[in-house]
Amino acid sequence: MDKASGMRGLDKNFKDILESDQSLGSYLMDFQICEHCRYVSGLHGASPYTCDFCGQVNAVPRLAYTVHASNLLELIQDHYQLRAVIQRGDGTVIPKKEAPRHKAAIIIFFCTFVEVLLEKFLVALMNKQDIPKDIQKRLLEDNRYMQAKLEKLFPSLTCGESFKCALRAITKENKANGGTIDYTATAKFCKDIQTKYRNKIVHSGAIIQEIDRLADECTANLWAVICMFMTLHNRYVACIPTAGHGDEIQNG
Repeated sequence: MDKASGMRGLDKNFKDILESDQSLGSYLMDFQICEHCRYVSGLHGASPYTCDFCGQVNAVPRLAYTVHASNLLELIQDHYQLRAVIQRGDGTVIPKKEAPRHKAAIIIFFCTFVEVLLEKFLVALMNKQDIPKDIQKRLLEDNRYMQAKLEKLFPSLTCGESFKCALRAITKENKANGGTIDYTATAKFCKDIQTKYRNKIVHSGAIIQEIDRLADECTANLWAVICMFMTLHNRYVACIPTAGHGDEIQNG
């Protein structure tokens, strides 16, 4: 078994859960942080559990993601499963042919989900460096927008390393471990969906023609986003130099 693989097989079930009655938010509850080495891994439904990396036993679960992240996944799932319909006078319903407008919410929730995971990662990185809470708050306020967090705050916490270099590094590690996700492409998608589409929806109320396709691309990228921030955490917070994981490695 590859010790650096924190999410073996979880991607296999992700889309099935998205389309099922099972809560996608509860899916994140399987991700825990080792109290000994800070390594984040999945597939730990019960406690105590043995860390995949250091081998130490964790008696008390420490969830890797906040309830806010779980709630956002559930909101995405709820809107993903909605079906636009027209109700007839006799009470029967028929599907609408045009792209459902409610999918605009998926784009907004997706962007918020990315922002929540990014801030969670940066806070963990600041905690590791023992930066006082009041200074952390000021740094986050001074770098309120995602671009500033990526281009200014992240390099200041990593001795000048750019976020693009970090993405290239974890992509290389991931592929070396048998994965296929290109984190550079994932991050670019997140940036494009926010700057080109999410802001247009929020600030002008525009419902763009490609909304159906874009919403589906957002849900398709959820797994890659979770992988990206977990791998960044393991590389920079847990300080595991080969923290990449094979995103398609299965159990067994």
